[in-house]
Amino acid sequence: MAIPRNFLKESPNLIQKSNFTFFSGIIVGTCYAVTFYFLLYMSREILRVFHISDFFDIWILSEEEVNFYNLFYAFLSTILGQSICFSIWFERPKRIYEKNYRHRMQIVTDHKVLNWFFLAWFSKLAVMYAVLFSTSYTSADFYVFSFYPKYNYLFVLIIVVLFLQTWVGFLRKYKFIGFKWMLGSALIISLMSFGLSRINIVDYKSLNEYVLSKNIYHQHNLELPESDYFEIQNNQERIERIYMIDIHDSLNSEPLLIMDSEYFSFETLPDKILEEKNRRWSGIRNSVQFQLNISPSIKMDYLQLLKKELANLNISYLSYGVVPKDFELDRKYYKNYMFSMVNQYHSKNFHGSEKGHFEILVELIHSNVYLLNNKQISASEFREHIKDLIKKHPDYVITISFNKDTIFKDYFFVVQNSFAAVLDLRNAQSIEVFGESYDELYYEKQKELIQEYPLRIIEVKKGAFPIFERHEGLTPQLLDIDVLK
Repeated sequence: MAIPRNFLKESPNLIQKSNFTFFSGIIVGTCYAVTFYFLLYMSREILRVFHISDFFDIWILSEEEVNFYNLFYAFLSTILGQSICFSIWFERPKRIYEKNYRHRMQIVTDHKVLNWFFLAWFSKLAVMYAVLFSTSYTSADFYVFSFYPKYNYLFVLIIVVLFLQTWVGFLRKYKFIGFKWMLGSALIISLMSFGLSRINIVDYKSLNEYVLSKNIYHQHNLELPESDYFEIQNNQERIERIYMIDIHDSLNSEPLLIMDSEYFSFETLPDKILEEKNRRWSGIRNSVQFQLNISPSIKMDYLQLLKKELANLNISYLSYGVVPKDFELDRKYYKNYMFSMVNQYHSKNFHGSEKGHFEILVELIHSNVYLLNNKQISASEFREHIKDLIKKHPDYVITISFNKDTIFKDYFFVVQNSFAAVLDLRNAQSIEVFGESYDELYYEKQKELIQEYPLRIIEVKKGAFPIFERHEGLTPQLLDIDVLK
């Protein structure tokens, strides 16, 4: 038998296969890539669905994020699909006098080990990520942390390292020729990945719209006021949220009232409150905080009416939903942030006639226009002016006078800045007397400063004495709101 030419030289062709094996490898590898891409895509959407919060918050991905993650899934799936294809092409029984058997089986083994080790590592990371989201307090950690765009380089590195690792065996054996094959493979994988990434199995935009249509903040474009002072209540069972939404397309309509995703009216408020209280465990019914989430443009007449109704239901403490000033996250994340105060219309917050107090009269004329003891001042000057008056007259009372056109935003500005002025005075006194800031003191020492600089505020509708018929002869007084630290 004649000796074939180049018998002493190793042929670079390790893939001595039939057409059936060749096309079987391509078909199986492609099916694997598509299936794995669908699995990754659906896993992401299932994670989004499972983490829809009680307030219908959903992990919103921008179109740029969706395209990026889809491309990552596509590259990952296609590279693993190529590895499956190589395994089918190269795995066959040893032939007699086969010189490349050791290298061929080393490539097959490398690809099998790589696939299983990578899938094990990747699945552990994915499960850990899902578990961390599931155990969060707010079920809305997607507002706090996102891999994209800050950590998108990690996904790029995973793809690059995984792709190069699949070609280690070829490059070790064939070097330059293997490098050319690798470049051709990179081109094919890139084209397939870009095409595959354009497939959206789920209409994620419709899913977002459906969930957000039930989100009160999104549906009614509710933006709560900003505040430097707030407390955080993470126990959801201790918060009862009441929403008062302004209807912008109607000047004379009453605002929308919403509680527990249900609409109600002032007339049905008592039944709704009783229903919500009975729904809770008896041990916490009396410690529930009522958080009022008010549209900034709500007229004060309606807010006053709501607080009166709540006072009639024996609710003496209230809080306003706020977001921190200079907030960095989405506004919807700050649902548990509240500015707490007492309900001045509740009978237990009346302390009889406050004769002898120096009255600081704040008149809310219209938006961003304030009269402080008949002197017009700007919003930027308000805090310092009222602080000077309180310092000169510690036995003061702030009377907030509003008219039928006054809106909640202006009212809350006065309350918040009055509280800020009082805190400034307490802090200055604390440093002078105790050598520490007010927040660093124990509560017993804080109480001394509270007694020296209490917060006294009453609200009055212009032209009417701020007294209920059932509390005649009494003047309401807002107690100190030192739940805020």
